[in-house]
Amino acid sequence: MYIELESIVKAETEDIEITETEKEQVTKSRIGKSTFKKDLVNVEKKCRLCGVYNE
Repeated sequence: MYIELESIVKAETEDIEITETEKEQVTKSRIGKSTFKKDLVNVEKKCRLCGVYNE
């Protein structure tokens, strides 16, 4: 059953086409998250929700 589901997922994702605009938006979003994370780590040394110090 697992192999069957995996083939379905792969088939569906291969049919998806992403425009250049969408690629650019995803890239900018990822860069923004990285900047946000760096700034947050400078202020907060641990997670406020769970108290873990590991980034």
